[in-house]
Amino acid sequence: MKNLLAVVIVSLFLLSAFAGCIERDTTKSETTIDLTGTWNGDWERSDGGEEGTLIAYLSQTGSSLSGDMTFTSTTYSYSEDTTISGSVEGNEVVFGIATGGDGATVTIDFEGTVSEDGNQMSGTYSMSTGYTGTWTATR
Repeated sequence: MKNLLAVVIVSLFLLSAFAGCIERDTTKSETTIDLTGTWNGDWERSDGGEEGTLIAYLSQTGSSLSGDMTFTSTTYSYSEDTTISGSVEGNEVVFGIATGGDGATVTIDFEGTVSEDGNQMSGTYSMSTGYTGTWTATR
């Protein structure tokens, strides 16, 4: 009986010693969706005062996004070509653009979610002028 108790104690000691040597990844693993491609979409200001279309040509390396966007207001009949920079984490996307059609630079920050199949995204935007709104895009 003493031998059995000794074996159990030694076994527990060795298990606890080796358990500390095992490395466990406790971080949540998410697969980032590749958003590379041409995206066509719409946007609308929250107050209903302006709306338009967007065409984004995105390139993704790792979680980094870059590309070009044509941002058009159908309300005020203007269009602006600009560059995009942003990132993707899991199904969350954030990117920004800067426009300057009237001589003053206006930044627009977009954030949103990507569908499971990776072919639709939508979210909200906020402008440095204080306006906010919603946007959607598909590829």
